[in-house]
Amino acid sequence: MNALKTTSNGSLDPTPNANHPTLEMLAAIGTGPIVVFGAHPDDGVLGVGGFAAQVVRWRRTVFVTATRGERGGDPRVRTAEDQEAARVLGVELIQWDLPDCGIVLQEAFDWISATLQSLHPSIGFVHWPEDSHQDHRMMSEAARSACRQVPTLLYYEGPTSEDFKPLLEIDISAFWQQKHSALMSYSSEMERGRFMVWADDKARQRSWPRHKGGYCETFGVHHVDLIALSTALAGHRATNKVTVFATA
Repeated sequence: MNALKTTSNGSLDPTPNANHPTLEMLAAIGTGPIVVFGAHPDDGVLGVGGFAAQVVRWRRTVFVTATRGERGGDPRVRTAEDQEAARVLGVELIQWDLPDCGIVLQEAFDWISATLQSLHPSIGFVHWPEDSHQDHRMMSEAARSACRQVPTLLYYEGPTSEDFKPLLEIDISAFWQQKHSALMSYSSEMERGRFMVWADDKARQRSWPRHKGGYCETFGVHHVDLIALSTALAGHRATNKVTVFATA
């Protein structure tokens, strides 16, 4: 379908058209929560923080952090930073205690499955499968198996993603400062790496050319509820906007 149109090199087709998915269209999929799986503190916020800051206003949004990030710093500090970032975004946070740099596929699958049974989400996000960090790859593979009954599973981009191929684009310009503030909550990590520079550069890059000068997040697709998305697209074509959610 046109909403998932790509160019010959696999990147998002920037040609403006009435079928291009918007935040409202993507968030129209199902009525259950949105869940974001990340291997470490800051992973989910780097990839999905802007989208989450917007959609949490009308949909329950839950971030799941699999490890305490102990290989990258004091786990008590990183856990507290993760909690502060969730507060800034307004999302719920679930923190597991799997070993940093030692996530095992079966254990990740079991934990993800238990979380899905509890939350019954309509949309899941997880790391892009091609990644230089082993924990990211394990979480992605486990989610692909565990989320078979979740209507939509999307991939987000991170600093260690490789050959990322986005198919969906969300303009987060109005919520960039909130995402920036959430990322700054991870002061120990932001100081250790150049992740804030990556986040800023990548969001600006992904905004071109349709949202030139702004900030965007882009997502890969494992599977998507095409019926719900097509319904939202039809409404967009007919009315030039989508009003799907009651906020109260």
